Amino acid sequence: MTAKSVFLTVLIVALSIGGVVTSGYADIVQERAACDAKASGDYVYLVWTAGADGYYNSTKVFEEGNVYTGMAYWLHEDAWDTKEQFLQKMADGKAPRQEAGIDCSGFVSRCWNLSTRHRTWELPNVSTEYEDGDPQAQCYAEMGDILNKPRNHVVLIHNWTGKSRSDNVYIYESYGSPDHKCQYITDYTWGHYLDNGYTLRCYNPWYTISVPDPVTTWGDLQNPLTSATPGYAKVSLSWEPAPGHNEDTFYRVWYGTSPGSHPYSSDQIDGFSKTITGLTPGTTYYFVVKVGQDNYGWSEDSNERSATPHNVINVPGDYSTIQAAVNAASSSYYTRIEVAAGTYSENVSISGKPIWLHGAGYNSTIINSGLDLSNCGVQGNLPLVSNLRVNNELVIYNSNSATSVKFCKIRGYACMSLYGSSPRIISNNLCSNYVGLYVGSSSSPGTVWSNAIEDNFYGVYCDNYGQPHLDNCGNNSIADNTWNVYALDNAYSIGASDNWWGAYPPDMGKIHAPNGINLDPALTQRPSDLIAKPVLEKKHDERDAGILLMDARQVAERRDAALKRIRDLKEVVTSSPDTKEALWVLGELVALYWDIGQAEEAASYIQSLAEAHSQTELGRRAMELEIQNDAWRKRPEEALVKAEALMRQFPNTGMAKRILFQTALIYRYDLGDKAGSREILRDFIARYPSDILTQVAKGRLSREVPSAPDEEGRAKTAGLAVCPNPFNPS
Repeated sequence: MTAKSVFLTVLIVALSIGGVVTSGYADIVQERAACDAKASGDYVYLVWTAGADGYYNSTKVFEEGNVYTGMAYWLHEDAWDTKEQFLQKMADGKAPRQEAGIDCSGFVSRCWNLSTRHRTWELPNVSTEYEDGDPQAQCYAEMGDILNKPRNHVVLIHNWTGKSRSDNVYIYESYGSPDHKCQYITDYTWGHYLDNGYTLRCYNPWYTISVPDPVTTWGDLQNPLTSATPGYAKVSLSWEPAPGHNEDTFYRVWYGTSPGSHPYSSDQIDGFSKTITGLTPGTTYYFVVKVGQDNYGWSEDSNERSATPHNVINVPGDYSTIQAAVNAASSSYYTRIEVAAGTYSENVSISGKPIWLHGAGYNSTIINSGLDLSNCGVQGNLPLVSNLRVNNELVIYNSNSATSVKFCKIRGYACMSLYGSSPRIISNNLCSNYVGLYVGSSSSPGTVWSNAIEDNFYGVYCDNYGQPHLDNCGNNSIADNTWNVYALDNAYSIGASDNWWGAYPPDMGKIHAPNGINLDPALTQRPSDLIAKPVLEKKHDERDAGILLMDARQVAERRDAALKRIRDLKEVVTSSPDTKEALWVLGELVALYWDIGQAEEAASYIQSLAEAHSQTELGRRAMELEIQNDAWRKRPEEALVKAEALMRQFPNTGMAKRILFQTALIYRYDLGDKAGSREILRDFIARYPSDILTQVAKGRLSREVPSAPDEEGRAKTAGLAVCPNPFNPS
């Protein structure tokens, strides 16, 4: 029987004191307290007057007429006086220590209310040892238990300073020399007793109520195994407790690599979760949990769940190019691609795959011809790009807020360009370029935190219907740009608190935000931890990725929060369709649908708006969003048909310009037609030679010849001869 079983027995069955067997924790606690009170009041702190001199061998230890505290020790077969018997003997002139008193085992026998005196070697007959040989046995001790050494000594436990071996235990005892009486001792540790032949025992006389057996069935619980979350070469599992779970109930995980086959198992588990390690990355495992105990047997299988541990690919160890590693990565499970130091003269494209692309440092791992992330982050799973340098722009297209870029240095005509995306942008260096951060139509980066966006012509450029959340965390340095923030007439109002603007108070002459910007409170100095970030430590742990991998529960919570926000935004559109606010929130609303993988629902909503408001600005905005939404729905051909129709219907408008650039993105990222995309970009440059997107288009075309702009300085002035008038950019 385990120590837990014994402890449960004591709590459920009884501590029999006064001949009464009880069940229930409250009764047990009360009876333990009564045992302790008897030890204290009747024996250890009993005040009495000696009726005669008392001797030990030939030495007088008690003197007639003197008052003492603590009943006298007496080693004799009759040495187990009650308080009343002892006091009567003193009144009758009996000698303490020779004719009256109590020894150690008699003391315990009286406190436990035994009907006869049990000597130290007999006490095991009415008690049970806690975990024979367990070095942590003291952890189970309770008031009223004993430390017993047969044919030597026994003490009664009162309290303790703690339950480690080195903590002190406070005991009551009846002991001979030198004090010859019942006493309270606090000087010794658990180890003093347990390392010297004493055993920890619980009083347990003749109880007839058995300890409940461990649970060995799931009962009516249909799906107890609630989650199986993959990690690097591991899977973490959680389950519900079995109905009737008690202290002796354990669990085991069984698993294998085929559905319904589980040849491997874990050890017994005292709890409701387990991480199985040492698994093969990229291999799908199938898990069930059983409830029971080795000594009693195990239940039927729980429901089965599967998970695929993460993989790691090394460049150039496993593949010579980054793109080859990306192509080899799975679309169904997470892969971490470790890129060694070096210059990689290639354009890298990640589309829809859960990948963590991780370099050796932003001054060590260099991608020379741009990096594109498209259609990423659906259902809350990656990608993440970290610890590298990207020359010739990093583009994020139609990707949601699970997409992150961290600890990167990015160079190009535009450092980072967002189209229909809401990524997290954390601790990057977007400096010395034409545009630091370009926020395109229907883009709304959810977190822009601790970035250096400095020494550009435009620090942050917000196109129509773009909305950067510069106040979500903040701590950016958006400083020393010609324009720190530049927003077009139909860009959203901008939250931008808690950032450094190169001066305090901020120079509003470097900010153009027709629909408002909130800088308050602004930082009074540049954050000290920007740019020179340390290289991320290479722990193969999804926590390094910012906890971007979501289990089913987290995905559901994310979806529920988004749907609530969508309902609120729909109310704004319905109540005030003719306002600029309606135009702004419509873009956010559709982006939220994208964020939770519900582009079909978005299609139905914006189509109804386009039909109901076809003659208004809201209807035209809905029509434009239909193009982007069709791309999200993986229907690029339909998107191009609608794009051509709208450009014919609304020529020479800002919407036509945006749609033309959007078609170049669709050809590049949705159809994979680079030549078609280049042709449209050239057409765009010819039509809109002074637009900022023309500079972006030129930068994208320059990718065809791998080359990096000069380090600090050259990119800042590149193309300024055709820089648009800031007050009339189109």
